[in-house]
Amino acid sequence: LYRTNHGFDPETIAHYQWNGTFADQDSNTRYALFPPIFDAVDLGAYSDDEAVYTVAVIGSKGTEDDFLKCNASTYNSANNVLSVAFRPEANAGTIYAAWELGAGESWVPACCGAYVKIDMSTWW
Repeated sequence: LYRTNHGFDPETIAHYQWNGTFADQDSNTRYALFPPIFDAVDLGAYSDDEAVYTVAVIGSKGTEDDFLKCNASTYNSANNVLSVAFRPEANAGTIYAAWELGAGESWVPACCGAYVKIDMSTWW
């Protein structure tokens, strides 16, 4: 499973350039949400909706402990510009992507916006 800026696997995480920084600690906190999200879905039933939910939950929304909510008062410390989930499939596949919205006081992180579904079979 990959997001747009890095992988979640232990080997990739071990080589992050920001290890030991706030970004590292914040990522570790958010990525600790993976097990309960995955465990809540029956084995073999993880769908596109769950994938979008997963990347939206773990996206940086700011300095708040409740990652299940988007709270505009914390966006000034958020940095989620692009949020993407990809379902690979031979000769097809689907991408779900959200982009940040606005600027300054009206800025909204990608994970708190709308996701667009892109059918990749056109490009195969």
